[in-house]
Amino acid sequence: MPLFITALSLFIPIIMIVFGILMWFAPPKGRNTSYGYRTKRSMMNEETWDYAQACMGKSWFIVGIVLIGVTLFLLPRIALDHGSLIITILSIQVVFLCVPFIWIEFLLSRHFK
Repeated sequence: MPLFITALSLFIPIIMIVFGILMWFAPPKGRNTSYGYRTKRSMMNEETWDYAQACMGKSWFIVGIVLIGVTLFLLPRIALDHGSLIITILSIQVVFLCVPFIWIEFLLSRHFK
């Protein structure tokens, strides 16, 4: 497996881990429209904002770690040409990238009624 393919395949999980750590340990202070987990529900007040940032940070960190494992497991096992392999891996990663958004909205709806 070429190093470029492996590096490109690990790009999304590494970005998720980095931003997960940032949002978990150094979340954006105060609601804003440029950085952070911004939905109608998360921006209701400061309490929902802080809760959403912490949850999203933890979620992205955990999902990023899992994605690294899944990616390294799948890379040598998918028998496709390099272009199709990258598209397949990135498609799987994008699905995993979006799952935390659904989870955080669920948590916000349960925690803040």
